[in-house]
Amino acid sequence: CSVLQYLDDTEVNDVLQLASRLLKPSGALALIDVIPKAQRLGSELRDVLNSDVLAVAPSAAARNLLALSLSLGRRLRWGLHLRRFEASELIEVLDRHGLRGSPCAHNFKPSRSRQTWIAKPQ
Repeated sequence: CSVLQYLDDTEVNDVLQLASRLLKPSGALALIDVIPKAQRLGSELRDVLNSDVLAVAPSAAARNLLALSLSLGRRLRWGLHLRRFEASELIEVLDRHGLRGSPCAHNFKPSRSRQTWIAKPQ
């Protein structure tokens, strides 16, 4: 699940309620690209440039730079504000839905400033 940053409170609750209902007792939900509250746009852009533009082949770099530009344009045009979570806040939200969350050592996606969390049924 790499969408929490785009959802409002009601949508986050709906997604987690559904996940809690559908997960088997041994199952897990990966929450990818969770944005910490302390992260700012500058660090996010630096991470994306380093991982998606500077560290790839030139053809991929051009494609990724175009996608980044379009994404920034949408944010500016639509006033898109990405949701950020404190660790305690995410733990509390998961707990309300019967899920136990813990952060992974590394994010599943290239952005080092974002986090991946694993949520399991309690």
